[in-house]
Amino acid sequence: MNAEHTSTKKRIWPRIGVIVLILAAFVIGRMTVRQAAPDHAHDEDQDAPAGRVEVWTCSMHPQVRQPEPGSCPICAMDLIPVEDDEDEFEDDEDVVRLRVSPRAAALMEIQTWPAERRSVEVELRSFGRIDFNEARLVDVVARSAGYIERLHANFNLQRVEKGDVLAEIFSPDVTMAMRELLVAQPRGGETLASARARLVRMGVSSEQIDEVLETGEVPRTYRIYSSVDGVVKIIGEREGQWLREGGRIVQLADLSTVWVQLEAFETELPWVAAGRPVHFTAQAYPGEEFEGEVVYVEPVLNPRTRTVRFRAEVPNPDGRLKPGLFVRGTLHAPTATLAAEDADEHAEHAGHAGHAGHEMQDETPIVVPASAPLITGRRALVYIRVPDAEQPTFEPRHVVLGPRAGAYYVVRDGLEEGDLVVVHGQFKIDSELQIRGRPSMMAPEGEAPPDHHHGPDEHADMEEPRVVVDPEEVPADFSRQIGAVLESYLKLSDAMADDDFDASMANLRAMHNRLLEVDGDLLAGEARSVWEEIEASLHPPQHEMIEKDDLEGLRKPFEPLTRAMIRAVEGFGGEVVGQMNVMHCPMAFDFEGADWLQKDDAVRNPYFGAVMFRCGEVRRSLGSE
Repeated sequence: MNAEHTSTKKRIWPRIGVIVLILAAFVIGRMTVRQAAPDHAHDEDQDAPAGRVEVWTCSMHPQVRQPEPGSCPICAMDLIPVEDDEDEFEDDEDVVRLRVSPRAAALMEIQTWPAERRSVEVELRSFGRIDFNEARLVDVVARSAGYIERLHANFNLQRVEKGDVLAEIFSPDVTMAMRELLVAQPRGGETLASARARLVRMGVSSEQIDEVLETGEVPRTYRIYSSVDGVVKIIGEREGQWLREGGRIVQLADLSTVWVQLEAFETELPWVAAGRPVHFTAQAYPGEEFEGEVVYVEPVLNPRTRTVRFRAEVPNPDGRLKPGLFVRGTLHAPTATLAAEDADEHAEHAGHAGHAGHEMQDETPIVVPASAPLITGRRALVYIRVPDAEQPTFEPRHVVLGPRAGAYYVVRDGLEEGDLVVVHGQFKIDSELQIRGRPSMMAPEGEAPPDHHHGPDEHADMEEPRVVVDPEEVPADFSRQIGAVLESYLKLSDAMADDDFDASMANLRAMHNRLLEVDGDLLAGEARSVWEEIEASLHPPQHEMIEKDDLEGLRKPFEPLTRAMIRAVEGFGGEVVGQMNVMHCPMAFDFEGADWLQKDDAVRNPYFGAVMFRCGEVRRSLGSE
């Protein structure tokens, strides 16, 4: 009995304990509700915010709207609350304007900058080399027939000084003229002067003529002297060879001045003009800076590199700047110069270039920070803050942009001095207009914003046309060269994903150099035509990237560079390159989306870097189809 009683007690007491706990929780809960009710009512009456949180959105993707907190379905960032404030967003139905509350403007982190007239100096960086000044090349020629009995300047790049003997020439005509000189000596007067002048015309120096008159003897040869300090660039004839009248003995290069040969990308051409100063450094002389002046800009664009060569003339009194040295050049050009050129052009078209041009030349151009314009294709748009509005109000303004001047854009038309231009937060303004179906940068006609939840097949019409090249027409050597370009591209992409600007620029330049080394002569027929088209599309984005000063500037042209690289790899990579993944980020460039290439499928996003390092997916693979 005792055992059964004990067992029954063990079964009953736990049940009693559970019942007691439930009753205690119920009583405490009732007490808590009764005690908290007055405080809660007080909070609603006294401390409740003006608007309730009813909608949650993403700070980067304002088109996302959810009734409760959570994560953005696009980028997985935490959603932020949007207050139910009737005045927060309000469109003006007569004009395309967006009016927001001061609190909303603060949440959107909108910043403005006044458009201003400013002479901003453009700094163009370029690589080049020292070259001979072709305008100071001197051909030393025989002015009478003969042969070279002795050649003193007998090897290329031999240094010579003014007055050095270059060659000793035997010439029957010169020998005869010297004898006539001695015959004319006793007569003097015009007869002697005429005989002397004839020898000078035949290339005999005044010193040698005086020697003949003093000694009374005719030498076997006459001497040719250097008229400049420089080096022997070309040897025309060797010792013992017969020279016709006018035959070149040697060509001398005067090194007292040299040329610096540089290249400018086609986007930089508005700033390159004769007369502009150029500063440059050479690795041979670290810490020293040299200066010259642009003397000529070639009139033809290189279709392969999309560059134009220009040259500067530089004094070289001590001869330290040797032809062949590589240099880094910097050309400075003020935007005021561009404004003056524009003024002259407008005045000329107006038919009164004189007076009107003079008045406009004193005006510097209107500039805005480079972060202000939203640029898509040929369109450029800025958002400006409407003055004297009760609440922050913004409207779009289409502008005509001139060249980029460092951290600024020149604005040719569309803005007036003092307009408050949005330099930060303009994408959020544009997104809000899209949501409301109003005209915006991404939706010019006010159509609804696009659906950004793409599947892989939905991008098919956005891809570059597939390259179809017969593999037998692509030699393995050519594929290896494409592989070298691709290697630098992949390193560039990884450096951008790691937010490493210096490494990005180093790999970008390496890629550009390797592209220049690709030998298109290895191809023939249709394959060569296809490659030339692809090569022409590879250079411009690289040139645009090279002139950028930050990672954000690199990322936009990286997208067309990738499209061209996909075509190059697909058409000419062959088995040398192997399989390559085409990655896709649907969020890049305000949901336009962008691709990049990787060997593996571990996403490393070059368009966002650390902000969204793993945003993306494998769209397709090259070399596996």
